[in-house]
Formats: sequence, C-alpha cells, structure tokens
Amino acid sequence: ATASGPGGAEVVRLLTINVWSGDTYAIEPKGANLLKQLMLGHFGSHETPFPGRTEARFQQLCCHLELLKPDVIVINEATPSEAFSRRLAEALGFGFTSSCGLEILRVGPLKLPPHGIDEGDAILFHPSFECTGTVRQRLTGAVYSRWLSFNFDDATQALGCCLSRNACSIFCVGTHWRSSPIKGAYAKASGTKDDVEALLSAGVLTAEQVDIAVNIIDKGTHGRTAEAVISSRMALEGAARHGCDAAV
Repeated sequence: ATASGPGGAEVVRLLTINVWSGDTYAIEPKGANLLKQLMLGHFGSHETPFPGRTEARFQQLCCHLELLKPDVIVINEATPSEAFSRRLAEALGFGFTSSCGLEILRVGPLKLPPHGIDEGDAILFHPSFECTGTVRQRLTGAVYSRWLSFNFDDATQALGCCLSRNACSIFCVGTHWRSSPIKGAYAKASGTKDDVEALLSAGVLTAEQVDIAVNIIDKGTHGRTAEAVISSRMALEGAARHGCDAAV
C-alpha cells in the first residue's frame, strides 16, 4: 500500500468516495403530520424493495477498495455514521476517525425521529499510520454538535486529522460538499449554465425557469467556492499546527 517517490519521499495513495446508503431523505409515513413523523417516523430508502442489495453493495465496495489499495480513504454520507465507518474500516483492516454531520432533532441521547437520519463522514487509514488531532468544521446546516442537532435541510462538514508514518506526516481533510441545487423540473440539467441553455433551446425549460436555474447555479458555485476556501485553510492550519510535511 506504499511506494517510494523521487528523492525517497513518502507517497500516500488517497481515495475519496461517497457511500450513499440509498436513503430517500424523506420522512415516512408520508402524509402524516409533522408531530407524528417526528415521534414515530423513519427515513425512507430506495433499497427497501430489493432485499440483500445493501449488503451486496457493501461487499462490492470492499472488493474494489482492496483492489485499488489506497493508504487513506475519505468516505462521505456514511449511514449510520459511526457504525458504517467502523464496519468498513474493520473489513479492510484500517483505522478510522469519523464525525456525524446530519441529524434532524437531537438533544443529548434524545433523537427525533427515533429512527431518523444519522449521516456523516470518515477518514479511514492504513494501520501503518498514527492518527492524531481530529477536527471538524461545519460548512452548511443550522446546528450540529456532540449534544445538540437542529437541521431540516442540507448539512455538510469538513473532517480533518494528522496522519503520521515513517517520520513523515500529512494533514488530511475530507470535505462533504453541499448537494446539487438543481431540483425538480431543473433536474434534467447536470448543473451547468450550458446545460440549462440547451434545455431552453429544446423547449424543456421556459426563459423564466432558465433565469431561476442560472441564479441557483451561481449561488451553488459561490457556496462551493466558500467551502473550498474553508477546507483549504483548515488543511493548511492543521498542517502548521502539527508540523506536518504536507496538507491534502
């Protein structure tokens, strides 16, 4: 899982992957009032009609990761956050550090809905690494901490840690970017202005819809740029704080 680079520099193979669980991000039962959904509800899943597919996907993920032989793996949208991260790390023989980033309502151990979303991110690392100094930075969302969560919309984060091996160290930051802002009728566009203009020419979208879509795209671009700046600063500051040789 390691190789030597020019001048004997340590080469670290990094991989990042979104391990989306299949959640619909919609509380069921559908049509129930908000109070009933919060007290008794659960999140729907696209996997429900296909028994065994979630486990098959997990085993395929493990097989492909073993073939790629990464030293460090950043995973996004792990659900349940810590349980999935731990299981994947143990299957690969890796260590890990993780942080939940999205729950709806939680105060201490009390969580609503009781079987609601528990989604987060993790950094998995080859056992030859020592991991120290894990930090988390909220990027989007309302409130999330160890004891309190209040989020009814998208919530993203950056997760970082110092990884040391063979007298070399890197500060690694994994970023969970905000989701695509193109929704509903605009979902036929992949998210670029050229795509939206093409849909206008094809008569799929009206001029008014195009103006709305372009405004959404601009806001998303500005938001992701801000996330990139925060994540980069987090990596550089972490590397300086721990005396790392590199930041990624």
